[in-house]
Amino acid sequence: MKPLGDLQQERNRESGHAWELYESHRNRVTSIILSSMLAGQTNRICLLGAGNCNDVDLRVLAERGAEILLVDLDAEAMVRGVTRQGLAGDSSITCLPGIDLTGLFNRLELLSPESVSTELVDQLAQDAELYSPPELPGGFHVVASLCLLSQMIDAVLQKIPNQQVAIHLIRAIRQRHLQLLLNQCVPGGSAILFTEIVSSDTAPQLAQVKDSDLPGLLSQLLASGNYFTGLHPGIIQQEVSTHPALAALVSRCQNQPPWKWQFLCREYAVTAFVMEQCPQQA
Repeated sequence: MKPLGDLQQERNRESGHAWELYESHRNRVTSIILSSMLAGQTNRICLLGAGNCNDVDLRVLAERGAEILLVDLDAEAMVRGVTRQGLAGDSSITCLPGIDLTGLFNRLELLSPESVSTELVDQLAQDAELYSPPELPGGFHVVASLCLLSQMIDAVLQKIPNQQVAIHLIRAIRQRHLQLLLNQCVPGGSAILFTEIVSSDTAPQLAQVKDSDLPGLLSQLLASGNYFTGLHPGIIQQEVSTHPALAALVSRCQNQPPWKWQFLCREYAVTAFVMEQCPQQA
């Protein structure tokens, strides 16, 4: 099995040419970020899982006066993306490469089926719940996770394919990721989780469904259990509303209507959760 970092670089290289293919998805992502920016000031924006930057129009954000920090494991992908958008050397763009937002990738790499136990997974989950990447500076007006959570969960399942064993760790990573987004925001800022829900690999109907019929199809798929592990939108919404560490930080959480994203040879159903950080108390 390939190292997790190598696997991510390979995926980025495969999708590096897909700028035109991502257009409708990119427009939706960029629009949601734009609508979350605070008016009348320079916005500091952090994009987690930036990769090739195919799913966000950096030039549009920069033209709105944003200062943008791109964060990803893959340094080469971010350079490709910034260069493709004609922003190489632009002072408004900063890249922060090599960042593992789980703090667990090196330990996951060492796992084998024989070494996995419930006790080990419980320990990894406890460590995930406490991890904060020291490299992230915080103080952002908008923090967006660009379909990164699914990649983090996939890394777990690559090493712990038994979902019943892995689910505790997956829940811990999800909760901590949501908390990380909020903790990186200034009071009154916005944390946005963009995430896939299901793909045409298990739901081939996605390829033909009209946008207007997508919510209905998703309701059927979710009810039948056809969705990515750990990424049921209803469970995420409930977690934001009820988990003490999250609910204390969020003044409002809005689940955006779903849309389709053509990713090379498959279609994804995608949604976004826009969480507003509680304003500063007087």
